[in-house]
Amino acid sequence: MELENFDPRYLEPMTALFNGMTEGQTRMARLEPGDFAALVSKKSYFDPGLVWVAKRGGDVLGWIHAAVTGPSEHWYSAKKVYARISMLVFPPGDVAVGAALVERALAQLRAAGHERILAMHCDGGYPFYRGLYDGGEPMCPAELAHLHMAFGYCGCKLTHESITKLVEMPRRPKLIEPKVKAEFVERTPPEMERPVGRESWTGLDPRVTVAIVDGQEAGMIGWVVQPHLMAKLGQPEMSIYMLGVGASFQRQGLAGALVTRALAAAYERGARSGTVGSEIGNPAAHHSYEKAGFRPLSITMGREWNAARSGE
Repeated sequence: MELENFDPRYLEPMTALFNGMTEGQTRMARLEPGDFAALVSKKSYFDPGLVWVAKRGGDVLGWIHAAVTGPSEHWYSAKKVYARISMLVFPPGDVAVGAALVERALAQLRAAGHERILAMHCDGGYPFYRGLYDGGEPMCPAELAHLHMAFGYCGCKLTHESITKLVEMPRRPKLIEPKVKAEFVERTPPEMERPVGRESWTGLDPRVTVAIVDGQEAGMIGWVVQPHLMAKLGQPEMSIYMLGVGASFQRQGLAGALVTRALAAAYERGARSGTVGSEIGNPAAHHSYEKAGFRPLSITMGREWNAARSGE
């Protein structure tokens, strides 16, 4: 087996492997060569030297995409840098291929001085592959156990678990009214003011709905309609990627009011279902989404290699 750096001539077999691996995942969109260009290789921070392709003879066996970028979300410091493995693809029956790819990516990032390396993790946001997954979060689904095996063999520990929840919208969602008088305003997300954030949303139109109480921003929800999932679902799906209510405005029903207004706005744009991912240990968020009709759908996980934990 040989490991070679990315070359555009490998795109057809690379995307075919991804589509074969995720065929049974109804809320993971297909990845076509043109999508790879838009979601990955045309971004200014894409480094083809951090993408490795496993080959045997003329056959592509698997691939891995590592990266070093700033954060894509506005709540992270713009000065921080994240080393990460954004994608790992190989057939379930060949974990040795996956482990070899992970070892190569980790070695390359460690040689560059990185002591913490994320593995399909949410920390720092999602600079690549945004819009392909349910919940809008390109993390590692629990169902893809062979990926977790390859990461685990190479010392990448589980450090994050999210529950993806789903709500069906056969009709316009009923709005939840808050306990306080509030105005709701739709805006462009603050992420769009950052280069990495703006590029991460290529091909998508993210929105935020802001709750204003007594002239103050009391809470905000970020959401987007995901067109990439239409091929599998037959209709667009919306994803909530952020929800927050200020401490002095909590327990006033604002979270539920924001969630239902985001759903209603997405419904008007053609979405007939919605997803959201939230940490397993966040009961307040779960409660807000359950009130709006969401139910648990799947689990996604994020891993990381950490020099302090590994003893190196």
